[in-house]
Amino acid sequence: MKTRARQPRSLRPRSLRLAAPAAVLSALLLVSACGGDDSDPDPDPTPSETAEDEETGLSKGDLEDALLTEDDVADLASDIEEVEVNEGEITGDDIVDGDEACAAFLDDDYGIEEEEKAETEFESEADQISVYSTIESYAEGEAAEELEATRDLFSECSTFTVDLDGQAVTVDVLTIDISDLDGYDLGDEGLAVDLTFSVEGAEVLRQGYTLVRIDDVLTISGAATVGDLGDDIMLTITEAAVDRLQTVLDDAA
Repeated sequence: MKTRARQPRSLRPRSLRLAAPAAVLSALLLVSACGGDDSDPDPDPTPSETAEDEETGLSKGDLEDALLTEDDVADLASDIEEVEVNEGEITGDDIVDGDEACAAFLDDDYGIEEEEKAETEFESEADQISVYSTIESYAEGEAAEELEATRDLFSECSTFTVDLDGQAVTVDVLTIDISDLDGYDLGDEGLAVDLTFSVEGAEVLRQGYTLVRIDDVLTISGAATVGDLGDDIMLTITEAAVDRLQTVLDDAA
């Protein structure tokens, strides 16, 4: 199994400046469940890389077409708009309490490396909500392995605490197969990840992600807010993301 050893990205650690009820954090930790930092422009493909793209049937442009759009998230907040993808600054070295698997999570040093990836991000300052959309394509059979690696990771990493500019932030992680959730009859298989961020016992942020596999592609939808992260938010963005990916796969078939 290949392993990743890349900078944390987008179901990457992220920073977001928000006013928390327990404290005002200079940078609030937002984490993601999989992926890596590929922010540099892709070089021109070599003939072998081009052939590999043809084998998968999906180009980088196809993956970008499968991302959520502003229309998909418009009903979540009045002023939500697409923004530059924000890379995080927290790594495994910032953990002060937690399993080694949690450090692997923050360092994105687990699972299978994707062949290609596209991502986007949306924010609403007024409603303090962020929405993330990532599409990852894998070699045959490896998307299922990546999903299983994510399940295994969070079976060991259910809670951890990081030092954030001298402030202890505790992150509690809950995972569930989407087949066990009402309304999530989507894709071939999937996983829901819920993260609660607390300072001195008071919740300051909720972040959720769904990872849905269709064939050898994962569509990852996330949202974070200082308020309640309702099922309607996650289901809305997950359904839209799955529909977009299925359309792209159908067109490429």
